[in-house]
Amino acid sequence: MALSAGTPLQGLAQQFAPASVVRLMTGLAVAGGASAISCYPADEAVQALWQGACGSVIAFDVEGHFEASTLAVCANAWWLDQLAALSQWMATTTGMREDQARALLACNMADVPQMLALYPAHTPAQLARFIGSPGTYTEQGLNHLQTQAAHVPWVQALEQLFVRMNKAQ
Repeated sequence: MALSAGTPLQGLAQQFAPASVVRLMTGLAVAGGASAISCYPADEAVQALWQGACGSVIAFDVEGHFEASTLAVCANAWWLDQLAALSQWMATTTGMREDQARALLACNMADVPQMLALYPAHTPAQLARFIGSPGTYTEQGLNHLQTQAAHVPWVQALEQLFVRMNKAQ
């Protein structure tokens, strides 16, 4: 069995015939056993093998969806960059040590997957509004970010990368 993230399935299948070929893309925390792994095509044996080694395996039935899933890993760097800006602001503005601010924010970021797992029937937006209940600072911050369309540059970055990805194929 051959595993690869950067080469189309057809090319791998030809190169490794008669072996079964599955494409995988790991997240950044795979070494720590807490990462998502994208898989194409769905393969129960591969999924079972990797499920035990990491957080989750997300199998795709369409190769283009697998390709698009690789962009999720890009967002990790963007979240880390955002964490750096927020922790620096906390340190500069409040006087908190930057390592404390970074640890606090990182722990709060870890709450997100827990909330998603605890409330699988709710969308992330619904959970955000649940946390940001009326009159809270969280709601005020959410409203400000939505007014500023803070999500737009992130979506635009994904769109640009998706277009480049499709041109490269």
